[in-house]
Amino acid sequence: MKDRILSLLSLISKDKDLIDSLDESQRLDKHLNITGLCEQEKGYILSAVAGLRKKKPVVVVPDVARARLLTGFLKPFVDGDVITITPREMSLVNALASSKDPEIERLSAVSRLIENDFGAILLCAGSLLNKMPPKHDIKALCNTVKVGKTLDINELCRQLIEAGYERVGLVEAPGEFSWRGDVIDIYSPNKPLPVRVNLFDDEVDQIKFFQPDDQRSVEQLKSATIFPAREIIITPERRMEVSRAINGSANDDSAHMKGNSKGQAAMNLLKMAESDSDSIREGRRLAGIEKWISAVLPKYENILDYVDLNRCELFVDELFEIRSSADSYTAEYMSRCKAGFEIGTCSSSEIFSYFTSALRDSFWSPAVTSPAGMVNLLSVMLIAWLPASITERVSRIWSPSGGVVVSVTSVPLL
Repeated sequence: MKDRILSLLSLISKDKDLIDSLDESQRLDKHLNITGLCEQEKGYILSAVAGLRKKKPVVVVPDVARARLLTGFLKPFVDGDVITITPREMSLVNALASSKDPEIERLSAVSRLIENDFGAILLCAGSLLNKMPPKHDIKALCNTVKVGKTLDINELCRQLIEAGYERVGLVEAPGEFSWRGDVIDIYSPNKPLPVRVNLFDDEVDQIKFFQPDDQRSVEQLKSATIFPAREIIITPERRMEVSRAINGSANDDSAHMKGNSKGQAAMNLLKMAESDSDSIREGRRLAGIEKWISAVLPKYENILDYVDLNRCELFVDELFEIRSSADSYTAEYMSRCKAGFEIGTCSSSEIFSYFTSALRDSFWSPAVTSPAGMVNLLSVMLIAWLPASITERVSRIWSPSGGVVVSVTSVPLL
């Protein structure tokens, strides 16, 4: 980072009131609200405050539009890329042909978060509501290739296919790989370019980045970590278990549907469950897998579990807008689930998979008016909407009794 930018960021240490407030929030383990900022000021404040603690900023924003705006104001002040993690596309339809691009883009961002390879991370509010595989499961599916080490290329290809990669003749896009003799090309979502691994017998001789358009090598590497090409992966060991869970969920729902004179919907659901469970059992890619997310991910985490708080400082940009955006995302998803259930294209278990109505009612109780109360209100919102298994984790991060979050707003919190 240029010395000029570093000197600008260091000026924040001269703001005694702000530094005292930050120190007090840390000492008392309370959240700090900074209000009255214009959008341009937020980029500087977020970067400077994180820099004071020698951490990187991770910012919860209302939506993609706010992320784009904040990216421009953060870029001059951070050392590295500003990455946005968007909500997962919640498809409930079994499309015969569906684009993998949105999933690959999201995986690329998530992998950068895991590897701490970023200048700043922006988390859209909707992404906090998505169930995700446990972080350690994602890391367990990664493969690291090193120069001088032996490599079983047949085993690597098998693992790549299980991790969602597509074998092609010529690698051009993320999520693809090719194998020709002693050369294997892999385009991992966490890499800016595909990598080419050259073998000498069973030993890795060279690893290089190459340009997909002309296939020319551009940079030598000593090692390369290959991330999965799908966010939700069902390993061969779990296929039968997940298949049975899907059929069981459909059978339970169909029994209630028949009792309510919805025989056709029940038949549709059972037929769809049978087809989907067959696809999973045979290891085929299933578009619209979110409609069975409870069966597929009985153990799950949230994007906040992927944030290393020893390296990252957590910020919240505009509490009220985050609340509104998350509410809209949840309502839209629930509406589609309910509509699908009515015609037998979605299981009832998914309607409340991301959401507990009783807790939501408590969220909409009369608001506390103090700034600390607003952060507390946000904590209630997140605990209501996030999966129950990480409620304790979220409480530690967001509630005034544990962890420190700096929130920035353009207007004072009344």
